Amino acid sequence: YDGQIVSFEWNFGDNQQGNGKIIDHEFTQEGIYTVRLIVTDDETKQGIANKKITVDNTGKAGLVLHLLLDGDFSDQSGKNHAFECGINVGCPDFVAGKKNQGIASDGTSTGKYVRILYQPDLDGFAAFSLALWAKKNNAVGGTLATKSDSYHLKINQNSVEAYVQNAAGQRASLLQTIQLIDNTDWHYYALTYNGAMVKLFVDGQEIASKPFSGTVAAQPDFDLRLLKNMWGNTINGTIDEVRLYDLPLTPAQVLD
Repeated sequence: YDGQIVSFEWNFGDNQQGNGKIIDHEFTQEGIYTVRLIVTDDETKQGIANKKITVDNTGKAGLVLHLLLDGDFSDQSGKNHAFECGINVGCPDFVAGKKNQGIASDGTSTGKYVRILYQPDLDGFAAFSLALWAKKNNAVGGTLATKSDSYHLKINQNSVEAYVQNAAGQRASLLQTIQLIDNTDWHYYALTYNGAMVKLFVDGQEIASKPFSGTVAAQPDFDLRLLKNMWGNTINGTIDEVRLYDLPLTPAQVLD
């Protein structure tokens, strides 16, 4: 081109489009897709490139729960987990997320939250990973996700805390200060357990770990709660793209 490139237009072959030199896109169904990129310069000259890609379920290996939170609470993992809105308070609002939409609450004791109803595949793991995007609206922070007496993930002003509890009632608790999250930006949080070590990650960076062993406690009386723990306030913030695996994510996979 002699001119300056002014637009990059993408068509992903699944009725979804996008703009930008570098762009993320997630296919929600398996299949073969023809992805097209049209590049236009300031003289309206265009270049077109097409590439066929195959999407299979390899990326879903070990995936137990996957909530896109794009206007609904449907589970994309294929496990079809059901949900219920918070008791007496209703479901959280859908707002702008890290990727499309997310769900938000207001940091109060009567704030909205959601429960993923208990199924045996939500705990009792030999190994697991919990990963999600989150941003807080103030310095207080709060619970991101909790399966009481099994596993828990919470953020504070400038720290992250988590625990994993085994079937013997032993608990590995982590609390790590990290200035990286002392803001209202989006960050990617992950809690992993491989049967020998519990690890915490923020934005792909391992920030804490602790040796641990045993099967994660199975607690049929407790659902998986998002945005609120059993007793306190909701988080004043937003979460998006919640994933739960029955295997430990590698450091590379934690980069999302």
